[in-house]
Amino acid sequence: MSRLMDDPRWFSYIDACYAENLSALSAPVLRGVAWRIGIKRSDTRNKERSVDAIVSHFASRRTELASISDDILFKSLLTASVPPACTRSRGTLLAAEFQNLYGLEVATALHTPPIISASPALDPAAVQLPHRKTCDALANHAWQRALHLFHAGASVLGDVYLAYFPFLSCYLLSDKAVFCQILAHEFGVLVTGRLSQEIVLRSLKDMSVPVISAYAVAAMCSLHEESSPLSQRQKEDY
Repeated sequence: MSRLMDDPRWFSYIDACYAENLSALSAPVLRGVAWRIGIKRSDTRNKERSVDAIVSHFASRRTELASISDDILFKSLLTASVPPACTRSRGTLLAAEFQNLYGLEVATALHTPPIISASPALDPAAVQLPHRKTCDALANHAWQRALHLFHAGASVLGDVYLAYFPFLSCYLLSDKAVFCQILAHEFGVLVTGRLSQEIVLRSLKDMSVPVISAYAVAAMCSLHEESSPLSQRQKEDY
């Protein structure tokens, strides 16, 4: 629960990460948000200017909110709209504040961890490859991502999970369930479900792969049961 009472991990990304994530959105969406927060139309003539304006506005508001105590924050965001039955914590109130300011698309882009915005699997050049090579590249990236998450530890898993699902609680979930939901969110349930078979094959062929073989296979093979962002255990938690 302590993590919910701290500023979220997505508060500390570098500005280049926010800018890269926002650049993936359409120019009309970015321009509309920039106008909504009071940016002059002359400062949103192109997509790059809109991105810079939003990042600058976000950085200013983030610094302001990060500098105040919990008591003051709770009072200043008293009317912040969080989902029904969601815990009103520092983390969820901050997520609600920025979603209210920028809308869901831009707020989600600001939450997205750097590793995904830089993902080679999402590189537009990848779609120019033959189908088989594209599939192989995606499978390799998913495998490497699974390895990274496995070795990152529970704390990092929790931070990534809360970046994707800022209004849900991961504290009654097992590490395996959090691991599953992150991968399903990043690659999709159909892709991760199919790749679980690939993990089994790789694990059997390469016995030098560490404990990830047992852990990741068990986790990914259960994706169809546990990959929903709002699992039954979380519903009961509410």
